[in-house]
Amino acid sequence: MWHDLRVRESVSDLLSRLIGSGQRGTQSDLARHIGVERQTVGKWRSGQTKPDPSHWSAIEEFFELPEHTIADAAGVLVRESDLAQQVADLERRLRRIEQLIVGRISDS
Repeated sequence: MWHDLRVRESVSDLLSRLIGSGQRGTQSDLARHIGVERQTVGKWRSGQTKPDPSHWSAIEEFFELPEHTIADAAGVLVRESDLAQQVADLERRLRRIEQLIVGRISDS
């Protein structure tokens, strides 16, 4: 199985690159578009804080980025196959717990 080996760009690196290029606007322009202070965007760029998930789509809209770009940079996207494996593991654990409970009730 092949794995995605690309290096994920952090939110701060992504914002710094996009704002630094000046092609799509300034830090102040982005702040106005989202409705936050310019200093807030500065903290995102420096890595002191990360944008709240409620701002992600507005940032993507401002920079004309594909959906989920910011979430991916923030490291919160989970591969569907990973999620399916986690669900299967939880279902196995749940069945085992049910078996233990039924066994204890029968023993009473």
